Amino acid sequence: MPAGIFPGPLSPDGQRLVFMLNPFDGAGPKELMILSVRDGSTKSLRKPTGTVTTSAWTPDARYVVYGQPKDDAGNRSNELWLVDTTGGQPRPVGILHQGIQGVAVHPDGKHLAYVTMTPPNQQEWLLENFLPPAKPAAPKLLAPPKK
Repeated sequence: MPAGIFPGPLSPDGQRLVFMLNPFDGAGPKELMILSVRDGSTKSLRKPTGTVTTSAWTPDARYVVYGQPKDDAGNRSNELWLVDTTGGQPRPVGILHQGIQGVAVHPDGKHLAYVTMTPPNQQEWLLENFLPPAKPAAPKLLAPPKK
């Protein structure tokens, strides 16, 4: 099956690359995937309804934020989504805007910025606290001190 491969960003730890597989002539579904730099293995993250317009990693390399067209009656809006690279269903971040072309996650993991390009204007936006709350760590049992 002939396909176009559109690379995205390298993960912060340098171990994985996110990319979009976009088969030509509708020969198969589009897929948002990650490639292991170490061993060349791939993993499908999502089969989006349209072409992914932008993507970014969270600082811990656990999540990928990506933009895709909103599936609504010709509105031409893009929606930002968050997918856990360890598994689970993607979820919308809550941002729907025309012309989302760039996204970046702040190193603190609590802020997200995105750029929109809808002629004749270009706008930059910032979103805070978009990641799901961290799960508390399980309590650790400590052995009594040795005498």
